[in-house]
Amino acid sequence: MHLPKHGHGGQHRSGHMPLHAARTYEAATRIAWLGRRSAAYRQLVDDAGVRPGDDVLDLGCGTGALTRAAAEASGTGQVTGVDLAPEMVAHARRLGGGASYVEADISRLTLPDGSVDVVVSALALHHVDPEARDAVLASAFRVLKPEGRLLIAEFVPPRWLPDVARSHRMMAADPRADLVDRMARAGFRAIESRRRGIFAIVRAIRPLSVALI
Repeated sequence: MHLPKHGHGGQHRSGHMPLHAARTYEAATRIAWLGRRSAAYRQLVDDAGVRPGDDVLDLGCGTGALTRAAAEASGTGQVTGVDLAPEMVAHARRLGGGASYVEADISRLTLPDGSVDVVVSALALHHVDPEARDAVLASAFRVLKPEGRLLIAEFVPPRWLPDVARSHRMMAADPRADLVDRMARAGFRAIESRRRGIFAIVRAIRPLSVALI
């Protein structure tokens, strides 16, 4: 995805970064999570309803932490992480974990319509320009099977965070209302949102049938 304001271990601004930066990102996030990252991402996979045999797509996968958790839960299903940054994709492949990785634009997925059981994304969508986020959700809607599940987890600023820190766009506000609105516009139904720790979690279902307009 070549959108102008990407960053994080997901869709990066230029699409290119030194390979050592991907390794540094992976090490830094492990440290920042104080050893709890794997458990947190396994919980997100459980929240998304990933079942054995499910085909799962992770949007803005970075070095693949959530992708690997999904692959563990899915077992025999096809689990794919998608990211713009080739260095992140390369590092995710090195880490293995039973998933495959693709360098691609998450707003222009090339997967066939209705080919995926579950779409997940963690701490990635806030790096996409606001005007492009609807395209990401529309793309997710298209590739999901009827009654397929979507889960997006974004950062929610702690209540104790100083106002000066909230000047960063990632820290500015709870993103749940915006995500709920965008998912509804994309056609998703049964939309639910919750807050857990640093995560604002919004999940939804692609309906069995889509009304023609």
